Parts: sequence; structure tokens; C-alpha cells
Amino acid sequence: MSPFSPLVCGFIICLLLISATSAGWPDLNGDWSVNFADFAKLANAWYETMDRPGWDPLCDISSTHGDGIIDELDLQVLCDSWLADLPTDLIAPGATLQVVYSHTGDFFEGATWDPSTNKLYFTKMTPSPSQILRLDAPSTVYVWMNNVPLANGMFLSIDGRLLTADQNIRQIRSHEIGPSGALNTTIVCTAPYNEKPNDLCQLSNGNIYFTCPNWSSSTYQGTYLLKDGIITRVNNGLNQPNGIIASLDETKLYLAESSTYDTSKMRWWVFPINPDGTLGAGSIFFQPTDLTGMRYADPDGMTIDERGNLYLTGMGGVWIVSPAGVELARIPIAQQANNMSFGGLEYKTLYIACKDKLYSLDMAVHGGE
Repeated sequence: MSPFSPLVCGFIICLLLISATSAGWPDLNGDWSVNFADFAKLANAWYETMDRPGWDPLCDISSTHGDGIIDELDLQVLCDSWLADLPTDLIAPGATLQVVYSHTGDFFEGATWDPSTNKLYFTKMTPSPSQILRLDAPSTVYVWMNNVPLANGMFLSIDGRLLTADQNIRQIRSHEIGPSGALNTTIVCTAPYNEKPNDLCQLSNGNIYFTCPNWSSSTYQGTYLLKDGIITRVNNGLNQPNGIIASLDETKLYLAESSTYDTSKMRWWVFPINPDGTLGAGSIFFQPTDLTGMRYADPDGMTIDERGNLYLTGMGGVWIVSPAGVELARIPIAQQANNMSFGGLEYKTLYIACKDKLYSLDMAVHGGE
């Protein structure tokens, strides 16, 4: 018997006529369509909360990070996309890659958009001096921070500060974003075991995850959690863990495995995030076998859009992959792609930091970070 009474079914029909504000693409079972299969999944979790055995985090869709209960608000989001197929136009019609900044011989990383200044920040790792650059206009950058200790990945913190993975001093640091440079720089943590932070992300609860690959051997590397001032290694099974980001609902952590010593292990993983912040058993999320139009290069940084699709740099450009691990599109790039971020006034511009070029691409979807 249906878990919904005729009265609730009538309520559903009414909701189908309502335009709701969707927090994301409510394809709950990963079949690229919103239909009765998704409705059944929501029904099975009806009125469940996070402390109950029937809880299904995929159904908590009424806000970006959910509200902790499966109820009419989640149903409203589902109804807003009822019987709609997954839009395939992720890239804006007619859009092509544009070089917005180039400097021969440089190596760019860490692209991060700051909505408070409406500017993109990215790192110039080499040659010396290492810098954090701000894109003020096409072909125009401002040296926002000079002589940084080989900053690699960056992430905008929950309080609007710029977090940097500073390899040379083995630290995660936090910087207030000032108009002419960093202000009130503080040390967030120092990596253990003489390891060097490479990339990082932060959850809405303040927890920070960061990766420390070893580019010269397979020892002393791993993925770490910084929680309440305590560093815990949550995974040491990947060879050269690199890019890192969480799912929109913050129940999963995606990790890039660079594996420069074994190209057969160049791939991306997904791990469930346990309530205490540790990681459960992971599985391979995406490992392309068809490289037509692409080439081998290290899996590196990543970002996410409003529908939960992952954007993965490496192996010849950018791969756009659904939350179910299915390739949706690929963006070939002639040089090594390192990291990227959504930005722009509408948050619909994809910025890609490559070897010595910074590209932009107009998108049909908003960023999800």
C-alpha cells in the first residue's frame, strides 16, 4: 500500500502546479530523469530524520545542505522538476574556451572565486617568486600576495577567507581578502610527518580536508581531516592523493589519485563521510578508458556544479561527470589542466588554471561550491 494517503496524493497534484525554488537537480536514483522512481525513493524516506534507520541523505534536497528531515519541502523540490529529463546543455550554447590570462613559463594552480570582491584568485607556483594573483580583467592581473611559500591549492573558507595549501612551509594558512593584499594571515595547521599540503576543501561545519601527496616515493602521504584543532589521517591508501572536494550534501568526499608511477591507477575516488568526519570505505568514482581527443596527465583539482556534477581536471583537459560517475562531457585542453573554479557575477563562468594559461568557459549551469 502506498505510504501516502489519497489526501496527500491530492497535495502532490497541487504541488505539481507550484513553481518551487530548487536546491539542485532532484534525480534521486541516478537515471537522469525525475519520475515515479524518484518519488518512490522519497516516499520510502518520508518523515525520516538523520537519527533514524530509514534516513536517506539523497532525499534531503530542500536546501543546499539539507534541513535534516524528509518532508513536504523536499517533495516540493521534486515536483518542481517533475517529468523533466536531465538537461544536457552544461556548456552555454556556442561557448568556447577563452584565454583570459597567459604568461609563458609560469605554472598556474588554485583557481578560487571570491564573491565579495567578484574576483578570481589563482596561484603562480613557478618560477620564483611564488605568488597569488588576482584577475582584474582579461589579460590583467594584480599580484595580490608576493613571495608566498609555494602556495598550491586554495579554497574559500566558510567565513569568506582564502585558505591556502603552502607546500614549502607545510602549512594550511588563512588570509583575510583585502583590496590590495592579504590581511591578518593566520596558521590553521601544520601538516604531520613532514608532509606537504597540496589541495583542500572545507565543509559547512568547519571541518577541513587536505591532501598530501609524495611525488618522490609512496611513503608518508595521505588525506587528512582537521577537526577542532586535531589532525587525523583519514586515508593513506591512494598513491599521490591530489584534488579534493565534497558533494553538495557533504556526505561524500571525492579525491583524485595522481599515480605518476602507475598510469593504470590515474583515477578519481569517492568516500562516504562518517558523522565524526572520518571516511568510510571508498570506491573508484571515475576512470576513463576512452581518451579520444584527450591524453594522459595527472588527475588534479576539481569543482562541482549546482546539480552535483563533478568537474575533474587531468588526462587531457576537464571531464564533467554525473554524481553517478557517468561521463557527461569532456573539454579537451592542449596543455595540462591543474585546477578550476566557477565564478563570474552569475556564477556561471568556469575558470580553468593550466600550465601557463588561465581559461574561461561560459556555462549553462551555476557553480555549486
